[in-house]
Amino acid sequence: MQTGKILGITVTLRSLREALNYSEYLCESTPLSTIHYLTTRMLIHASKHQETKTLLENTNIHICAETDILKAAGINSSARQYETENNLFLKELCRRTHRNNGSIYIISENADKLQVLTQILKDYIGEDYKSASLVLDGLRDADGLLNPESLANKLNDFAPHIIISNLAFPYQLQLMNELKPFLNARIWLGLPDEAAFYKKNKFSLLSFPGIWRKYFRKKVIQYQEPFDEDNPSE
Repeated sequence: MQTGKILGITVTLRSLREALNYSEYLCESTPLSTIHYLTTRMLIHASKHQETKTLLENTNIHICAETDILKAAGINSSARQYETENNLFLKELCRRTHRNNGSIYIISENADKLQVLTQILKDYIGEDYKSASLVLDGLRDADGLLNPESLANKLNDFAPHIIISNLAFPYQLQLMNELKPFLNARIWLGLPDEAAFYKKNKFSLLSFPGIWRKYFRKKVIQYQEPFDEDNPSE
């Protein structure tokens, strides 16, 4: 486990095994925990907006969606790069949930993104897992506003073990924080909105525009602080 700052944002980066073990620990010992994937675009946004920065730092588990973030943290392990490029955390979390007879609730912004995310889970664990889903477009009023209480009620009616969403950032992070005290689920996993570019069982890194990645690398040089190594008992 490595903890440090990227673009001034404190993040903790765990290996696949550490992240999975810690997520199991949180499921057994705490109310709803939040897990959020990190992309270079998210970190750039958070570095410029204090509210988003605070929410991101307060997330229980961070998962890398791009190897550039590992490099920024000084993590050059080929194993860690493989875990990131092949999106192994989402795959293994879903498989563990399925093996433990747990349920999954999928939330997307619209029907197209829901179909993409549903297909990801089918590819990972088949079609016989316990699940429910909704699109936020169907919960909005005539003015396009979402009633968080209605969403919380729908989620609690199903009482899933895990919620998985791929909503726009930072709205997704804000919604997770707002509903966290009111939900019966154990984990809410926020995927990048870029997951809509799903391809071959992983996030297509080509979906992250090169201009963002170049800008990220430039800013890392300005902000970079050393990461601390730790050996937790998680």
